[in-house]
Amino acid sequence: MSRAFAQGDPALIGELIWSEDFNTFQDSVWTHEVGDGCDKNICNWGNNERQYYAKENTSIEPTPNDPDPSNTSLVIEAREEFRGNREYTSA
Repeated sequence: MSRAFAQGDPALIGELIWSEDFNTFQDSVWTHEVGDGCDKNICNWGNNERQYYAKENTSIEPTPNDPDPSNTSLVIEAREEFRGNREYTSA
């Protein structure tokens, strides 16, 4: 069995401009799109999505397998449930 490894130059790291740690959901930074896009005249969100966006499908939870419970992540959950005329909800 042969193996190949790629080696390149290290990445250049510049100044951090902005980051989101998702400790809480910040309404001043993020907004929830709700619905199926039809109210914006782009039914199915313009790309034939079969889901209805619902705010309750988002949450901030501890990051899985992280020993530090203060490290949190944004969770977007897809569910098989009817809303409007869609078979699924997401966010």
